[in-house]
Amino acid sequence: MSTSLADIAAQAGLGSDSIEFITRTLLNGQLLKFLPHVLIACALGFIIGLERQQKHKAAGIRTYTILAGTAAMITCCGVIFTVGPDGNYIGDPTRMAGQIMSAMALFGFAGMVFRKGFGQSGMTSTAMILLALGAGMTCGFGAFGLATVTTLLLVGLVHLTRSSEHAPPVIIVCTPDKVDAVTRKFTKNRQFGGFERIGEDGIVEITLQPELSLQQCEAVLESLMADPGVRKAIFKEVD
Repeated sequence: MSTSLADIAAQAGLGSDSIEFITRTLLNGQLLKFLPHVLIACALGFIIGLERQQKHKAAGIRTYTILAGTAAMITCCGVIFTVGPDGNYIGDPTRMAGQIMSAMALFGFAGMVFRKGFGQSGMTSTAMILLALGAGMTCGFGAFGLATVTTLLLVGLVHLTRSSEHAPPVIIVCTPDKVDAVTRKFTKNRQFGGFERIGEDGIVEITLQPELSLQQCEAVLESLMADPGVRKAIFKEVD
Protein backbone atom coordinates (compact mmCIF):
# COMPACT_ATOMS: atom_id res chain seq x y z
CA MET A 1 0.00 0.00 0.00
CA SER A 2 1.44 3.36 -1.02
CA THR A 3 1.89 6.13 1.51
CA SER A 4 0.98 9.66 0.52
CA LEU A 5 2.67 12.86 1.63
CA ALA A 6 -0.35 13.67 3.76
CA ASP A 7 -0.05 10.34 5.61
CA ILE A 8 3.66 10.94 6.30
CA ALA A 9 2.95 14.47 7.53
CA ALA A 10 0.14 13.22 9.79
CA GLN A 11 2.40 10.61 11.33
CA ALA A 12 5.02 13.30 11.95
CA GLY A 13 2.44 15.55 13.57
CA LEU A 14 2.50 18.14 10.79
CA GLY A 15 -0.57 20.13 9.87
CA SER A 16 -1.96 21.16 6.51
CA ASP A 17 0.06 24.40 6.57
CA SER A 18 3.29 22.43 6.91
CA ILE A 19 2.27 20.14 4.04
CA GLU A 20 1.56 23.16 1.86
CA PHE A 21 4.91 24.73 2.75
CA ILE A 22 6.85 21.54 1.95
CA THR A 23 5.03 21.15 -1.34
CA ARG A 24 5.52 24.80 -2.31
CA THR A 25 9.22 25.00 -1.42
CA LEU A 26 10.55 21.56 -2.32
CA LEU A 27 8.27 19.79 -4.76
CA ASN A 28 7.76 22.69 -7.17
CA GLY A 29 11.45 22.85 -8.07
CA GLN A 30 12.33 25.87 -5.92
CA LEU A 31 15.18 24.04 -4.23
CA LEU A 32 16.61 22.91 -7.54
CA LYS A 33 16.22 26.42 -8.93
CA PHE A 34 18.18 28.23 -6.22
CA LEU A 35 20.62 25.57 -5.04
CA PRO A 36 23.06 26.27 -7.94
CA HIS A 37 23.18 29.92 -6.80
CA VAL A 38 24.52 28.85 -3.40
CA LEU A 39 26.85 26.17 -4.78
CA ILE A 40 28.52 28.55 -7.25
CA ALA A 41 28.87 31.17 -4.50
CA CYS A 42 30.54 28.57 -2.26
CA ALA A 43 32.95 27.69 -5.07
CA LEU A 44 33.95 31.34 -5.44
CA GLY A 45 34.32 31.67 -1.68
CA PHE A 46 36.57 28.60 -1.77
CA ILE A 47 38.82 30.32 -4.33
CA ILE A 48 39.06 33.48 -2.24
CA GLY A 49 39.74 31.50 0.93
CA LEU A 50 42.43 29.44 -0.79
CA GLU A 51 44.32 32.62 -1.69
CA ARG A 52 44.05 33.90 1.88
CA GLN A 53 45.13 30.55 3.34
CA GLN A 54 48.20 30.46 1.11
CA LYS A 55 49.19 33.81 2.64
CA HIS A 56 48.92 32.27 6.12
CA LYS A 57 45.91 34.34 7.20
CA ALA A 58 43.69 33.31 10.10
CA ALA A 59 40.56 33.26 7.92
CA GLY A 60 40.91 30.69 5.15
CA ILE A 61 38.88 28.37 2.96
CA ARG A 62 36.16 27.53 5.49
CA THR A 63 35.53 31.13 6.52
CA TYR A 64 35.27 32.58 3.02
CA THR A 65 33.21 29.65 1.71
CA ILE A 66 30.71 30.15 4.53
CA LEU A 67 30.62 33.92 3.93
CA ALA A 68 29.91 33.60 0.20
CA GLY A 69 27.40 30.76 0.59
CA THR A 70 25.51 32.56 3.36
CA ALA A 71 25.36 35.79 1.35
CA ALA A 72 23.92 33.86 -1.60
CA MET A 73 21.35 32.12 0.60
CA ILE A 74 20.14 35.38 2.15
CA THR A 75 19.94 37.04 -1.26
CA CYS A 76 17.94 34.11 -2.63
CA CYS A 77 15.54 34.44 0.30
CA GLY A 78 15.02 38.08 -0.63
CA VAL A 79 14.05 36.98 -4.13
CA ILE A 80 11.81 34.12 -2.96
CA PHE A 81 9.90 36.07 -0.31
CA THR A 82 9.12 39.04 -2.56
CA VAL A 83 7.59 37.08 -5.44
CA GLY A 84 3.79 36.90 -5.36
CA PRO A 85 1.58 33.98 -6.47
CA ASP A 86 1.31 35.49 -9.95
CA GLY A 87 5.09 35.65 -10.35
CA ASN A 88 5.32 39.41 -10.00
CA TYR A 89 7.39 41.12 -7.32
CA ILE A 90 5.39 42.37 -4.34
CA GLY A 91 8.42 43.86 -2.59
CA ASP A 92 12.03 44.89 -3.07
CA PRO A 93 14.27 41.78 -3.39
CA THR A 94 17.40 43.84 -2.70
CA ARG A 95 16.40 44.79 0.86
CA MET A 96 17.62 41.55 2.46
CA ALA A 97 20.82 41.75 0.44
CA GLY A 98 21.33 45.26 1.80
CA GLN A 99 21.38 43.90 5.32
CA ILE A 100 24.41 41.81 4.37
CA MET A 101 26.37 44.99 3.80
CA SER A 102 25.22 46.36 7.16
CA ALA A 103 26.50 43.20 8.85
CA MET A 104 29.75 43.56 6.91
CA ALA A 105 30.21 47.09 8.22
CA LEU A 106 29.56 45.96 11.79
CA PHE A 107 31.58 42.75 11.97
CA GLY A 108 34.20 43.56 9.33
CA PHE A 109 35.38 47.15 9.48
CA ALA A 110 34.25 47.85 13.06
CA GLY A 111 35.74 44.58 14.29
CA MET A 112 39.04 45.40 12.64
CA VAL A 113 39.14 48.86 14.26
CA PHE A 114 38.34 47.50 17.73
CA ARG A 115 41.01 44.82 17.37
CA LYS A 116 43.84 46.86 15.84
CA GLY A 117 42.79 50.51 15.87
CA PHE A 118 42.76 52.85 12.90
CA GLY A 119 45.44 52.01 10.38
CA GLN A 120 46.21 50.06 7.24
CA SER A 121 46.73 46.67 8.88
CA GLY A 122 43.98 44.27 7.94
CA MET A 123 42.59 46.28 5.04
CA THR A 124 43.30 43.59 2.44
CA SER A 125 41.62 40.87 4.50
CA THR A 126 38.61 43.11 5.06
CA ALA A 127 38.44 43.86 1.33
CA MET A 128 38.51 40.14 0.58
CA ILE A 129 35.59 39.62 2.97
CA LEU A 130 33.72 42.28 1.00
CA LEU A 131 34.58 40.43 -2.21
CA ALA A 132 33.26 37.13 -0.82
CA LEU A 133 30.00 38.74 0.25
CA GLY A 134 29.67 40.58 -3.05
CA ALA A 135 30.26 37.39 -5.01
CA GLY A 136 27.65 35.59 -2.92
CA MET A 137 25.08 38.35 -3.40
CA THR A 138 25.72 38.48 -7.14
CA CYS A 139 25.28 34.71 -7.41
CA GLY A 140 22.11 34.99 -5.35
CA PHE A 141 20.63 37.27 -8.01
CA GLY A 142 21.74 34.86 -10.74
CA ALA A 143 24.56 36.90 -12.33
CA PHE A 144 26.97 33.97 -12.29
CA GLY A 145 29.21 35.25 -15.08
CA LEU A 146 29.75 38.63 -13.45
CA ALA A 147 30.50 37.06 -10.07
CA THR A 148 32.93 34.51 -11.51
CA VAL A 149 34.88 36.90 -13.74
CA THR A 150 35.13 39.59 -11.05
CA THR A 151 36.27 37.12 -8.39
CA LEU A 152 38.92 35.51 -10.60
CA LEU A 153 40.14 38.91 -11.78
CA LEU A 154 40.56 40.37 -8.28
CA VAL A 155 42.01 37.22 -6.72
CA GLY A 156 44.44 36.98 -9.63
CA LEU A 157 45.44 40.61 -9.14
CA VAL A 158 46.11 40.07 -5.44
CA HIS A 159 48.11 36.94 -6.21
CA LEU A 160 50.23 38.64 -8.91
CA THR A 161 51.17 41.53 -6.63
CA ARG A 162 52.22 39.07 -3.96
CA SER A 163 55.77 38.63 -5.32
CA SER A 164 56.58 42.30 -4.66
CA GLU A 165 54.86 42.39 -1.30
CA HIS A 166 57.08 42.82 1.76
CA ALA A 167 57.03 39.84 4.06
CA PRO A 168 55.36 40.14 7.49
CA PRO A 169 57.33 39.46 10.69
CA VAL A 170 58.38 35.88 11.38
CA ILE A 171 58.61 33.96 14.63
CA ILE A 172 61.49 31.52 15.06
CA VAL A 173 61.91 29.10 17.96
CA CYS A 174 65.44 27.67 18.00
CA THR A 175 68.47 26.84 20.08
CA PRO A 176 70.73 29.78 21.10
CA ASP A 177 73.54 28.75 18.76
CA LYS A 178 71.22 29.15 15.78
CA VAL A 179 70.15 32.75 16.50
CA ASP A 180 72.88 34.48 14.47
CA ALA A 181 72.57 32.13 11.51
CA VAL A 182 68.80 32.43 11.43
CA THR A 183 68.91 36.22 11.73
CA ARG A 184 71.33 36.55 8.81
CA LYS A 185 68.91 34.67 6.57
CA PHE A 186 66.24 37.35 7.02
CA THR A 187 68.04 40.64 7.61
CA LYS A 188 71.50 42.11 7.00
CA ASN A 189 71.66 44.31 10.08
CA ARG A 190 70.95 41.37 12.44
CA GLN A 191 68.36 43.35 14.37
CA PHE A 192 65.20 41.65 15.59
CA GLY A 193 62.07 42.80 17.35
CA GLY A 194 61.97 40.35 20.23
CA PHE A 195 64.05 37.80 22.10
CA GLU A 196 62.59 35.51 24.74
CA ARG A 197 63.79 32.35 26.44
CA ILE A 198 60.94 29.85 26.61
CA GLY A 199 62.60 26.73 27.98
CA GLU A 200 64.99 25.57 30.68
CA ASP A 201 67.16 24.01 27.99
CA GLY A 202 67.90 27.47 26.56
CA ILE A 203 65.41 27.36 23.68
CA VAL A 204 64.63 30.92 22.54
CA GLU A 205 61.89 32.58 20.52
CA ILE A 206 62.84 35.51 18.30
CA THR A 207 60.68 37.82 16.20
CA LEU A 208 62.24 39.17 13.00
CA GLN A 209 61.18 41.68 10.36
CA PRO A 210 62.56 40.14 7.14
CA GLU A 211 64.23 42.25 4.48
CA LEU A 212 62.89 39.85 1.86
CA SER A 213 59.87 39.53 -0.40
CA LEU A 214 57.04 37.32 0.73
CA GLN A 215 57.95 34.49 -1.64
CA GLN A 216 61.63 34.59 -0.64
CA CYS A 217 60.66 34.52 3.03
CA GLU A 218 58.42 31.49 2.49
CA ALA A 219 61.34 29.60 0.93
CA VAL A 220 63.62 30.47 3.87
CA LEU A 221 61.03 29.34 6.41
CA GLU A 222 60.63 26.03 4.60
CA SER A 223 64.38 25.45 4.60
CA LEU A 224 64.67 26.30 8.30
CA MET A 225 62.15 23.63 9.24
CA ALA A 226 64.62 21.03 7.96
CA ASP A 227 67.19 22.24 10.52
CA PRO A 228 67.09 20.12 13.74
CA GLY A 229 68.04 23.19 15.77
CA VAL A 230 64.90 25.06 14.69
CA ARG A 231 61.72 24.03 16.50
CA LYS A 232 59.28 26.43 14.79
CA ALA A 233 59.42 28.90 11.89
CA ILE A 234 56.17 30.68 11.05
CA PHE A 235 54.79 34.03 9.95
CA LYS A 236 53.45 36.31 12.65
CA GLU A 237 49.79 37.11 11.99
CA VAL A 238 49.53 40.85 11.34
CA ASP A 239 46.70 41.15 8.77
